[in-house]
Amino acid sequence: MLDRWLADEFGGRPFRHVLGFAAEELSRAARDEGFTAIGRLPEYPLIDDWHWDRHQCDQYLFDQFGERWSRSACGYCPFSAGRRGRADLIERWRAEPAIGAQALALEYTALALNARSKLYGTVAAQDLARNHGLIEVLAEFEQHLRRQRWSVYEVRRIIHPRRDDPTAKGAAWRSVRTKFTGHHDDARFVLNTLAYGRTTTDRHGITRAEIIPRTGGYPAIEMSLALAPAGVQPKERPAFGAWWDRLHHQITPTPPGMITLAA
Repeated sequence: MLDRWLADEFGGRPFRHVLGFAAEELSRAARDEGFTAIGRLPEYPLIDDWHWDRHQCDQYLFDQFGERWSRSACGYCPFSAGRRGRADLIERWRAEPAIGAQALALEYTALALNARSKLYGTVAAQDLARNHGLIEVLAEFEQHLRRQRWSVYEVRRIIHPRRDDPTAKGAAWRSVRTKFTGHHDDARFVLNTLAYGRTTTDRHGITRAEIIPRTGGYPAIEMSLALAPAGVQPKERPAFGAWWDRLHHQITPTPPGMITLAA
């Protein structure tokens, strides 16, 4: 999307793209140089001209403004909980519980649609808050959930094989459709009814039902129902339905007694 905007804005004309990578971030600069954008001329003044590392940048900002700046303006940046940034992130959440609660809320919906979508790679935001005793963050997050309307989402995936290796995982297509929206208890009842009581609630408090477990080999399919705050927009590629119908028929017949979910 950014490349399209640049093409529209500059029409392929050369332009300077100045990036604030610190002197120790040589690997980030090397990766960035490989990104393609017509006419883009990347510059890294902190590396090439000033030779400022993170500490020098931080000290400059403190000298100018009299306060320490957070590493990222985004309180839920998925890159901010690494080895060097995690302590700063935790302290920011401790000082600003609403920002931490926002991160937990964002992750909650993502995990409902995909249990593998932890905000920080292998680490869940909820676990960070619990492990570091961020009681105010967790309390504000729970209040946020109580204020929401809730939906039952149908989530289907098609996992294609790689073009160069049919035994390896390739592109994954996802379809999301809303089956019901209302009060939390009503949505939970609808989910339980659609899934014939076969629901589970995980340690993050997310209730879902596995309708079709991921099939073996590729292409593979899977289908689940999940309970999450309302607001997720429907998503489906134009070709998804035809692919799903064909693969569903070929790979896994509908189990006896299983309800058919109409659009």
